[in-house]
Amino acid sequence: DSYVVCLPGVPAEMKGIFESSLVPFLKRLFGRACYRVKTLVVECGDESAIARNIGEVARAHPQVYVKSRARAFGDRVRLKITVAASGEVPEEVERNIEEAVAHLRRLLPYAVEEE
Repeated sequence: DSYVVCLPGVPAEMKGIFESSLVPFLKRLFGRACYRVKTLVVECGDESAIARNIGEVARAHPQVYVKSRARAFGDRVRLKITVAASGEVPEEVERNIEEAVAHLRRLLPYAVEEE
């Protein structure tokens, strides 16, 4: 099944419809599922320099999606690393992400969380 949701552009109307009609619909559709994502940034001129570390973290934390996102190469290039997870228990999802992020920071101590 596929669903398309269209909401009005007026913020007050959209918020009312979202809270009164859409949230209950989405809860019925998806249950208690939640999704969390964190992004780390490293200054690294070449994605291949961190590929082994990313692979290690991904293998050690299979319940978490870990992916580097290179956009350019060269000196002072900032690469983003996405760490994401989903599940039914928000606390478990958050714990899984925090463990993967801590592992990444041990391997890449110069990584900083994107704000």
